[in-house]
Amino acid sequence: MYFHFLVIALGTLVNNGLAATFSPARAPAIPLAVRSPYMNTWLEVGSDGGSQGFLPGAWPRFWAGPQPGEALGANGAVTGWTGLIKVDGASYTWMGQPKIGDNFPTNVEQTSFEYTSQRSTFVMNVAGKVSMNVTFISPVAPKDLKRQSIIGSYLQVTVAATDEASHSVQLYADTTAEWVSIRNTDTAQWSFSNQNNIASHKSWRQTQSEFNADFPDDGSHWGNWYWSTATTPSLTSQSGGHETVRGNFLRDAKLPNTQDSNYRAISDNYPVFAFANDLRNVGNNPITTLYTIVHAQDNAIQFDGANGIISVPSLWTSYFRSDLAMVEFLYKDYSTVDGAIDHAFAVDSLAAGGQDYLTITSLSARQAFGGTQLCGTTSKPYLFLKEISSDGNIQTVDVFFPAIPIFLYSNPVLVKHLLDPLFENQEAGRFPKQWSIHDMGAHYPQAIGHEDGQ
Repeated sequence: MYFHFLVIALGTLVNNGLAATFSPARAPAIPLAVRSPYMNTWLEVGSDGGSQGFLPGAWPRFWAGPQPGEALGANGAVTGWTGLIKVDGASYTWMGQPKIGDNFPTNVEQTSFEYTSQRSTFVMNVAGKVSMNVTFISPVAPKDLKRQSIIGSYLQVTVAATDEASHSVQLYADTTAEWVSIRNTDTAQWSFSNQNNIASHKSWRQTQSEFNADFPDDGSHWGNWYWSTATTPSLTSQSGGHETVRGNFLRDAKLPNTQDSNYRAISDNYPVFAFANDLRNVGNNPITTLYTIVHAQDNAIQFDGANGIISVPSLWTSYFRSDLAMVEFLYKDYSTVDGAIDHAFAVDSLAAGGQDYLTITSLSARQAFGGTQLCGTTSKPYLFLKEISSDGNIQTVDVFFPAIPIFLYSNPVLVKHLLDPLFENQEAGRFPKQWSIHDMGAHYPQAIGHEDGQ
């Protein structure tokens, strides 16, 4: 993973004739759901095919595209994520670039954007009637291994009237099957559950290949994805083809609570997994809707350690009996995600290097932790790191150096968990040279070492 940034400090940017502010800067890419090497979705900002920092009208993307189909540095694979809203019967897009029939719903006006170490917040104006606060939260909890082990992010949408009137408002959000694989010819499968007042769309790659054993890839070939929200009387849901599902909401302001069972290739009438909430009459009092996106893998890493090659479980499996138990915990744990980490990063960064330094460190936090995953057990945890934006090596020693400062700052014990796999492999005689091994494997998540010394 290369830890480098080009930060463009623009106070105001004009897009489609609309002005928006960016604070503390307009970054080259905005983190949306960044919690692991496989949950790594961003809003590309750069002018060459990017969004310029505007959430309405652009697709969120995984950090990389399919290899070798796209060269390194090309646009990342789309991780379809759409937000629609109806206000007094008129329809608008607040996230993504959905096309329904021959039309694109009108984009809402994005008025500002701000980021902290955990949050990316977009403020939007809908026709001068309603304001939207759309916040993506990828929690950073370095001293709490239970919470840090959960590969999950929050999306919070808050709506309120701005004109002293009351407005009929319906809110819609979906994810697509593009999350399950960066190769859209792969077949996806899905299901729906409603448990303990949490509604979840589950999706997965139909042909599971643990540890990407079928072929190396930057995207994951195994595990389950969960797109969830709270069960309320006003909630409706649907899975199905993208234009059908989104069209149902635009026409009816709700969804029919039906599930598509035609499992198919990701790009075949793109399957989407949708929720719609009828917020009814929205006045000056804000109404908040919370969603979560979770990636669950029972086993996360293949590791050549003291006892030979073994499967290392995701650390979250030591705390939760099932995927859904973890999903429920994350959703109901939202109130604990306070601003303490954001505040600490801000105060300490300002003291160390001023505002310019804070601009970089607050953007770096999610990127640094998003290149890692906690694995193992509570008695023997490991922190595995993927070399992102290069060749995908795992536990690369020279990449530790730029990454270690944030671990030393936030929880020095993480450095031990990072180094332990290297020590165990070499102390067991798995590496024949007299110097340190360079990495633990050519392709994450296969930390199988280099017994040939190469």
